[in-house]
Amino acid sequence: MFNQKEVGKFRVDFLIDDKVILEVKSVEGRLPKIFESQVISYLKASNLDVGLLVNFGNRSCEVRRLMTSPKNRCNLNLNLCNPKINHFNKKEHK
Repeated sequence: MFNQKEVGKFRVDFLIDDKVILEVKSVEGRLPKIFESQVISYLKASNLDVGLLVNFGNRSCEVRRLMTSPKNRCNLNLNLCNPKINHFNKKEHK
C-alpha cells in the first residue's frame, strides 16, 4: 500500500495460518543473502513478523527464521530436517 492504494503484488511460496511466510529454495552450497532480503521484503509488505526460508539444496536442509519485529529481530539457523543434529531440551525451548 502506498497512499492508501495497492501498488503491486507479490507471491509467496506458502502462507501458513495467515501468520508465517514460508519460502522454499533448492540451492547448493551457501544460500545467498538476497533470499533473506526477499523474505524480509515480503514480511514488510504483508505486515507479518515471521518468515521461514528453507533450503533443500544440500545434503541436509537449512531453515532460517527471519523476523521483522525490532525487539525480536534475529536470524536463527536450524537443521530441522536432520533430527540427529538438533537435540532440544523441551523445558528450555517452549
